[in-house]
Amino acid sequence: MGRDFEPYHPRPVEVRWEEGNVFGPPSRLLEFPVSWFLDDFPPTEYVPRVSPGLGSTEVLFQRWKDHFDYAYERVPNAVLALTVHPQTIGRAHHILMLERLLEHMAGHDGVWFAALSDIYDVWTDD
Repeated sequence: MGRDFEPYHPRPVEVRWEEGNVFGPPSRLLEFPVSWFLDDFPPTEYVPRVSPGLGSTEVLFQRWKDHFDYAYERVPNAVLALTVHPQTIGRAHHILMLERLLEHMAGHDGVWFAALSDIYDVWTDD
């Protein structure tokens, strides 16, 4: 959760309260951006005392569409990593919402639907 739309190499941090933090060298690992806002489980699944769930697919669609539109318009080579759980996204009303979202995304030039491993293979830090 270190960035919104760009993969990055995390770095160890030495916390120095008085002088300011010192960052170590970048890791060889490439971390992909994730966010609770881009996860289907919290807004749609009901877990007593944990998650209210049962939210509107329209609200979720608009949230994900807005994230995509912002990234497409303002972040070169953005990566939008949705987190979908089969027991959640696999419900009929969620599938319909996801299909609408994918159609919206596919209607934009240059959009690439890829596995994270494929993105890893071509990612460069500019």
